Amino acid sequence: MKNSKKFLIALLAIVLPMSVFVKPTIAQENPIAPISEESIETESTVTYEDLDFDIDWDDLFGDLEENNLVDKLEGKDSTALAKFMALFTSTVLVFAILLGLARYIYSALTLQKTAEKLGMKDTWYAWIPILRKILLFNMGNQNPYLLLLALIPGIGTLVIAIISIVATMNICEKRGHDKMIGLLVLIPLAGLILWGVLAWGEDKKAIEKTK
Repeated sequence: MKNSKKFLIALLAIVLPMSVFVKPTIAQENPIAPISEESIETESTVTYEDLDFDIDWDDLFGDLEENNLVDKLEGKDSTALAKFMALFTSTVLVFAILLGLARYIYSALTLQKTAEKLGMKDTWYAWIPILRKILLFNMGNQNPYLLLLALIPGIGTLVIAIISIVATMNICEKRGHDKMIGLLVLIPLAGLILWGVLAWGEDKKAIEKTK
């Protein structure tokens, strides 16, 4: 009994001093030690408010606005486009006018030449817009007073167009060609070729007589 008491006293004498020195060491080396709010505040010195993500567009484009460079660039683009469109429109317009003028001169010349070959009077009518229709109707054995049908809106123009085709068919027959060839006037390019043949082509009847 006395020996056990002595052993217990000796054990306590050894353990107590060791616990005094070991406890602070464990507390320092424990990785799961709680973190205080003060340590968080001292370590996180940079906050979201300190980061400025806003871009000052006024400063970025201030010089451009002061010098009106943006307006000048837009003005140059619009001016260049307007000039191009004006040039393109004027070119197309001039081309259309020249093409229409050339077609009118060609049709008047071929009509006059054809009228001369048929022995018609007043062949110069071919150059006057209204008189040329009178000349065409006389050449094709149609009454010129039928042109008054043009005063009827809509249908009058259609009737005049049909009578003009009939007159052209009669002219083809007079020039020694098949009467149905006159229907080629319904095709613009073919009609121009047909009138060229009627104006400068040889008369088939005259060729047959020579044979």
